[in-house]
Amino acid sequence: MIGKATITCIGMKKTPKGWVFSDENVLQKEKVPPVNKDSDEELGSLNSEFEIRVNDKFKRTSKRINNFNNSLTTLHEKMDILFKHYIEISSSSEESVRRDVDDISEETIDEETSESK
Repeated sequence: MIGKATITCIGMKKTPKGWVFSDENVLQKEKVPPVNKDSDEELGSLNSEFEIRVNDKFKRTSKRINNFNNSLTTLHEKMDILFKHYIEISSSSEESVRRDVDDISEETIDEETSESK
């Protein structure tokens, strides 16, 4: 058996509900008389003003985020259009370069054949 001295040495104490650690708070419910009603009403209006301010702040932040998202969407659409135009231009320029190279190669072949004759 563990002695009472050992139990108190490890930080336990005896309460009406049993043994508890001495640093543990035992909660007791007490009835608290209501505070002045006028001060409660003032706190209520302060809370509602606070809630209104916080709500307005969230609305403004949400509006900014939506505007930012809209501008990003617009930028992405513009970039897509630019990329499509760039691809069209680059592909058409590649075709023209190929045609030019083919024309040049045909000319050189014609010149070589005419020189060899």
